[in-house]
Amino acid sequence: MKNPRKWKKWILPWLTLTLTACGQHTPKSAQPSWPVVRVSVNVSSSFLALPLYVAQNLHLFQDEHIRVDIVPANHSELMISDTVKSWPVLGSLASRPDLFLVAPAPDPHFRLKALDRLPVEYADNLQISLNLLQSIMTLNRTHPYLETVSFKNIQNLWRQRHLPWAIVTLHQFYQLRQQDPHTVILNWLGASTGPIPVLILSGHSKNSVRFLRAINLALWYIHTSSPKTIAGILANPQEKSLPQQIAQGLHYELWPVTTYISPSEYNRGRALYSLSTQDTWPPYYEGVDKKLATQALSAAY
Repeated sequence: MKNPRKWKKWILPWLTLTLTACGQHTPKSAQPSWPVVRVSVNVSSSFLALPLYVAQNLHLFQDEHIRVDIVPANHSELMISDTVKSWPVLGSLASRPDLFLVAPAPDPHFRLKALDRLPVEYADNLQISLNLLQSIMTLNRTHPYLETVSFKNIQNLWRQRHLPWAIVTLHQFYQLRQQDPHTVILNWLGASTGPIPVLILSGHSKNSVRFLRAINLALWYIHTSSPKTIAGILANPQEKSLPQQIAQGLHYELWPVTTYISPSEYNRGRALYSLSTQDTWPPYYEGVDKKLATQALSAAY
């Protein structure tokens, strides 16, 4: 090269553009000044929190110019949980329970009423969903003796065929079926509930609308992309059955179209939870921040 200065003048910008195109770009200078939203996640089924993980992996929070930190509940502004932590609630990330009664063999004549007064084991991670589980059983006019067992113990008992049935999440069902291919779903406990707020966002942050907008866009991706594409976004190659699990979750309508909680959805959940707990939900106009939830449905661009 005859003139090194001229060479540097055009090669350095070209190199910068090339590295940027390959994803090697430096962090945006504005990012450190973006407000931080501290969120706690206390859920019985991480699978139900799929919209949160999709939003994180697609950088949808950055698109809203916020940074989301997952923190313990006592340090959080916003809370994602199976149970309501504060009123009014801001939205819902899941609209059907991830509760499945599974068995080591099919029974075409099975009905939930057959469980009445019988012991039924459920995975210990579902303990925080116990009120919902009891409400569903009461709704179906059956009262089994629900006993919590660690999922590891359920797996051991399943391997030995010492359990006639168990209540687990969809992901856990796939793990049991990997052990025993004859494992089947006897009953999906969300079939009788209809759409209800299952995974609830509550709390207060001045950036709640931005957070909800990102989750709404993640829900749009989940409902409009193929399960294989969504599984690829999560980048978990060890979960080979993840596309199938997502497809089945969509079939069961585990996730809503948006985070907005409608009056019918809220009142259905309010009536259901009242079957097992004395902590009644307030009326819809007090229980849902409708103004904020509606703002989150509008585009920010």
